[in-house]
Amino acid sequence: MRLLISAALVIGAVGCWSDSADAKASVDGWTSASTIFYYQPSTLQGEELWRVIREMRAAVAIATVNPDGSANGAVIRPGITHDNKYLMFGLGHNQTGQNFRTGQPAIIVVYKYAPDEEDKFKRNQGARLEIQYVSDEALVKRLIEQNKAHGANENTTFMRINRVFPLG
Repeated sequence: MRLLISAALVIGAVGCWSDSADAKASVDGWTSASTIFYYQPSTLQGEELWRVIREMRAAVAIATVNPDGSANGAVIRPGITHDNKYLMFGLGHNQTGQNFRTGQPAIIVVYKYAPDEEDKFKRNQGARLEIQYVSDEALVKRLIEQNKAHGANENTTFMRINRVFPLG
C-alpha cells in the first residue's frame, strides 16, 4: 500500500512537472511545496540514505516524462555503486528505461515509513534524488567493472545522482 501511495504521489508530481513551461528550466519546478522544505528534518542523507537504498529498506518510486509529455511513474528497487554516485537499474525495454535514455533528468523518491515512531519526522523519512542517464560508453564499462560485486553487468543502466533534496 505504501508503495502504491508513493507511486501515486510521484506520478501526480511528474504530471504537474511535464505541464509546466518552467519545468524545463528546473527539474524541481513541478511543485510549489518544493520551494520551502517543510520536511527537511526527515531527510535521509549521506551514508544513511545510501544504506537504505543498498539494503532496499524503503519504497522507491521514479518519475520520468514520456515522449508525448505524459507522466510515467514506476516503482523499482535500484542498486547503488560502491562510491554512492550512481544508481544501477536492471531494466528491460520498458518505457522508464526509454525515458532514461533521452538524457532528461528524472526524479526518484526514496520513502521509508516507520509507523511505530511518534515523531512525524522519524515516522516519515526519505529523500528525492535528481538522476540522469550515463551515456558515456567508457564510463559505463568502468562502472560495470567496478561494481560487479554489487550486481552490475552489461545490461545495467547507470544513472548519475545529480542532487539529493528533501521529500517536500
